[in-house]
Amino acid sequence: MFFVPYITFNGNASDAISFYSKVLGAQSNPNIMYYKEAQGMDIPSGYEKKILHSELNFPGGSLYISDAFPGSDATYTDSISFTLEPDSKDALNTLFDLLSEGGTVIQALKEEFWGAIFGSVKDKFGIYWSLNYQLPTK
Repeated sequence: MFFVPYITFNGNASDAISFYSKVLGAQSNPNIMYYKEAQGMDIPSGYEKKILHSELNFPGGSLYISDAFPGSDATYTDSISFTLEPDSKDALNTLFDLLSEGGTVIQALKEEFWGAIFGSVKDKFGIYWSLNYQLPTK
């Protein structure tokens, strides 16, 4: 089994793809399908270039992204967050800084009692991220 998070956006999935590709180091040409390609689907005017489905592949995982179906809205909650566990402090700091751009720091990076450096961010799209770098044992 392979677990892949799927985030739906309200018309700005294309911007999210660009942002998360940069943050996560995704391959340069993500797989993208537009609503105009959906056969048998009644697409409202102006929705043709919205994203029906996309797949970002990056070292350590994948992320699916789309725009909400016509007539529906995507909403986000703080009860769900995505956790990234980078391999180094430098990678942790870089990810934290990139995800914080235009967003809100919920908890600044700091060493925690479980032996990790941890922080959390609500990014500019309203998605919650936790970052955890497990410190080497002494």
